[in-house]
Amino acid sequence: MKPFVPSQNRVLGLKLLALLGAAVAFAMMHGQGERLTIPAIQPSGTGQAKSVSRSPRDLARIEQILRIPDPELRHRHEAILATSVPGQDIPDCLKRLPESHLDSLYAGILLGRWTAANPLEAKAWISGQHGRHYPRLLATFAGAWADEDGAAAIAWARALDREEDRGTALAEIATTLASSEPRIALNLSMESGRPDLNYEILRTWAKSDPTEAARWAQQLPDHEERASASTAIALEWAGSDSLAAADLLLDALPGSPHLDQALVSAISRADTADLPRLRQWVDTFPQGLLKDLSRAELTRIERLLPTAPASLPGEDEENRAPLMEARDKTRNPNE
Repeated sequence: MKPFVPSQNRVLGLKLLALLGAAVAFAMMHGQGERLTIPAIQPSGTGQAKSVSRSPRDLARIEQILRIPDPELRHRHEAILATSVPGQDIPDCLKRLPESHLDSLYAGILLGRWTAANPLEAKAWISGQHGRHYPRLLATFAGAWADEDGAAAIAWARALDREEDRGTALAEIATTLASSEPRIALNLSMESGRPDLNYEILRTWAKSDPTEAARWAQQLPDHEERASASTAIALEWAGSDSLAAADLLLDALPGSPHLDQALVSAISRADTADLPRLRQWVDTFPQGLLKDLSRAELTRIERLLPTAPASLPGEDEENRAPLMEARDKTRNPNE
């Protein structure tokens, strides 16, 4: 573990949609709270569920669901309804859906399912959409296709005529590929004009391979970009190896006024197994606010453990707020 040196200053892929559908279905079966009685889908003569959009009654069911004021309850019913539509009926359902409903979760799940089954047909339908909901439909399609075939989705997005559409599609593809192809995702976020996506992409990468993510961040030539990327990775890494995360912060933020805040944030995310080693490390800090804040944060975490003793070393939670205020006043004497 590196010694501490104080500073002088101080955007829906298919898998996600499928998981959402499963989650809300589970919530409907096991959750508590208000429920809405909606007529069940009637079987057709072939034994399959009839298309949701092929009868006045079914269209009324959609309209009824989309008028539910509670977003959580509405989304539950939208997901259950969308996942119940037979695959062969999805194109007709989307084509018959009023334009005002094309930004709904229901439409998004249907489009994701259609894209997975037949991306060329779904792409042809998307190309004919020009209303105010087109950007959302475009993003949904891009993410769903990237989930199935990232290379094909990227090639399609880059060939879009409008720069705004290219940016929308590439940004969604970047988000979708963050866990499987993080380097490609980072490049796409820059290409899309959405470098703000890098933070979440890096955090996603850090969940699966923090060491490689940190190695990538440390090679960035720009100091500010390197510091920002390393902080994003460290705060995610801290949950599994807080000492390695702290090492990364010390390397990336030497002399930075943000170092102490980042270190305390990393400590707050530490796994309980790391707490003894963290306390030993914090005890090596020079006397000062950062040492007090770090010890107070460790004490706060340890007090939450079921085996916590009656008294612990360091500042307790009641004293932590004054310490934070003192730090702010020290850094901002004019406030």
